[in-house]
Amino acid sequence: MPSSECFGLEGVGDRTRGTQAEDAVPFFDRDEANDDFVWPDFETRTLLRRRCASYNSCLWLSALLFLLGIIIAQNVYLIISSAKSNEPTTELEYLKPHIRTERTRFAGALRATPDGSSLYVPEPALDTQGRRFTGPPSPEIDEAWHNLLYGRYVRLTDAEVNWLNSDPSLPSLQSLAPIPNSTFIPLEGFYGGPDMLHSLHCLNGLRKHLHPQYYHPPDYSHRDPVLVQLHMEHCIEQLRQAVFCQGDMTPVTLKPVWDEKGEVWGWLGETERVHGCRNGRELGELWRERGEMEGRVGAD
Repeated sequence: MPSSECFGLEGVGDRTRGTQAEDAVPFFDRDEANDDFVWPDFETRTLLRRRCASYNSCLWLSALLFLLGIIIAQNVYLIISSAKSNEPTTELEYLKPHIRTERTRFAGALRATPDGSSLYVPEPALDTQGRRFTGPPSPEIDEAWHNLLYGRYVRLTDAEVNWLNSDPSLPSLQSLAPIPNSTFIPLEGFYGGPDMLHSLHCLNGLRKHLHPQYYHPPDYSHRDPVLVQLHMEHCIEQLRQAVFCQGDMTPVTLKPVWDEKGEVWGWLGETERVHGCRNGRELGELWRERGEMEGRVGAD
């Protein structure tokens, strides 16, 4: 091996330079050497020296490249970390420490009947508290939606107001004053809430729009058909943007639906897969708890 040749080469080379060189090698004397040992000639020694020089150069170069790689990796990491830390936040600081991810299997998937003649939902889509949010209108379903949405607009802190007013594309926030003989606005101040709850409000509005005879339409539209249509179109656009903003890449697969004749008449999306989700229900509860302490708007 080159390393073995290099470690003994200095003593071997010095042997050719006379007695003074021999004295520099205390552990290997010519007189004590094995008679069969043959000292390398000049060309061999020169070749060995070149090999050692090349080997040592490779070692230094490898070490240098390794250290350079570490330095580059550290700098890239610091640059990325710095860029992320300097990105302006778009979410409420009050809730950010409580955000966590969880695995959730979606429910409410469509199924085909055994004969393939129709579709059905095998189980109601219940949340972790057993509440149902779809189906024929009922007080139970309305209460479930109310519990999701009430208190979504909470009185903001001065720091939150200053942060929101730093958006150069929007006008400054406007303070809300209490309404006489009403608890709708409990305290004067600036009010806001997470977009998640606004999207749920829009979804509930679309649900109610499916049952106009039951809801007559919702009071927030002042029963004006033009405003009802305008509100529904706003909600559709709000949910479209929210879905793209979330960007859930969990796959939905297709399965064919056969009729009793064995012919395919449709394809169903299999949506009942496990998704990586935020703990939205808990975040909503935390926001409502803050509203109870600091003041909240009294309507859904």
